[in-house]
Amino acid sequence: MAHDSVPPMTDTFLSQLLSLAPVALIPFIPNDALRYITLGIATVAFVAYSLRHNTLSSRISALGDLMREMEELFYQAADECGRDPYFLAEAGLKLATLRYNISTIRTRWLSAKRVPWKKYPLYLKDLAMSIRDCQRESRELRLSISIALESVRQHKYLQDLRHRKTTLRRPVPPADV
Repeated sequence: MAHDSVPPMTDTFLSQLLSLAPVALIPFIPNDALRYITLGIATVAFVAYSLRHNTLSSRISALGDLMREMEELFYQAADECGRDPYFLAEAGLKLATLRYNISTIRTRWLSAKRVPWKKYPLYLKDLAMSIRDCQRESRELRLSISIALESVRQHKYLQDLRHRKTTLRRPVPPADV
């Protein structure tokens, strides 16, 4: 995994942008009726992509991807932040709690078929709120782990700089001729 703190552009965002591509063609369409048709198609495509990528199953899948990314980041932090066992224990506890919460969300999603249809919309709303809360907690943990990693790296870089400066300040022995 790279040390970049900026996440790459997601496929969801890219597909939403591509669905709006016909909007850029509107000024070049000579017929007003054709412009409205193109605008309508672009709007429908954008809404379709937005709805498709905002379903509960896709959000749960994204949550699983986020969890895998955080586990990788945590193991990287465990390797590099070994001098701070309290942080590692606290982050490990939060990670284990998130794993449990995600598993609970998946179980609730799988058991949604058994919910009576009158309670189903409220059940889905509650599930969506749980997913949102879990995503927020996951992002917060990812941020704290990333900050801890960068802090450790900055400390190592500073030590390296100091070492190099002291090396340069040492007198150079005269060369034997």
